Amino acid sequence: MIPVFMNNLKRILEKKKNVMIYMTLTIISILAAVYLAGMPETAGNIALVSKSSISLPKSQNIKVTKLKKVPPKADLVSQRFDAVVEISAQGEIKVHTLRDKQFESKISDAVGHGGNMQETQIKTKKKGSTVMGFMMMFLLMQSLYYNSLFGEDKEKHLISRVLVSDVSHIRYLAGHLLFSILFTFLPAFLTVSILWLAGFQMGFTLLQYAWMIGLLSAFASAASLLFYTVFQEETASMAGSAVFVLTSVLAGGFYSFSGTGRLFNLVTVLLPQKAFLSFLHGVEQGRITTVNEAQIFYVAAVTVAFLLISAGLSRRKVYRS
Repeated sequence: MIPVFMNNLKRILEKKKNVMIYMTLTIISILAAVYLAGMPETAGNIALVSKSSISLPKSQNIKVTKLKKVPPKADLVSQRFDAVVEISAQGEIKVHTLRDKQFESKISDAVGHGGNMQETQIKTKKKGSTVMGFMMMFLLMQSLYYNSLFGEDKEKHLISRVLVSDVSHIRYLAGHLLFSILFTFLPAFLTVSILWLAGFQMGFTLLQYAWMIGLLSAFASAASLLFYTVFQEETASMAGSAVFVLTSVLAGGFYSFSGTGRLFNLVTVLLPQKAFLSFLHGVEQGRITTVNEAQIFYVAAVTVAFLLISAGLSRRKVYRS
């Protein structure tokens, strides 16, 4: 296992430029999350379609754009608008948004009070889950890059040569996995530690960040290893990048989607990233429910399942060749 780890270290140092890019992006995502989490959460951009005399006066908390007809849902998806408010001729109010029910209620209250949102309604974002949500996609992408070393070995049929030596198949995979987890974990945790020690409010303790980033790094490494086991190196890189970006966005890493239909909710509930973020919200609220426990167990179970599938498929392909 150690020889595989050291060999990967030697190979990755030859690609210092790419490694620095991924590490820098991860660090920037954490800094951006800390900055944004400290800002008040405002209502954002609202599209108003009103057929009555009811209107919204100017407010420092919400920016209102009056439209003659309801904009397409794509404007909500692209975040051009945070919500669309329809007011009928009878004064009936309908709010359309992809964000959570709390946000929807906040907008409804704002409309009902003439657009005057009280300061008590404006809360700062939860720092811990914001930081973890922002860094999640970059950790996944980073891990995908580190596991490309396994993809190179597989494509060049080097695994068979390695297994001829004293290294077993399990120890070979363990070396790749340990390397990926460690190099994915360290930049993120060191950045968080420096900010925490510098006095920044980070939402979680260092110990909590350690195991949370550790679990996320393990999941990212297991998922990346599975991509490179199933697909060729180039295909795995492209497919993995697309899947990681899409699922991280849908899971709410950057923006909370909610109330968009049963099918959408069913799909997002199955995402390990969504379960992970939901668990973090429970930790921030100071109460871990049985649902939260099931969510973190689900993430761990999916991680183990990905590893077992990767090990089985890889072993089968190696011994077949």
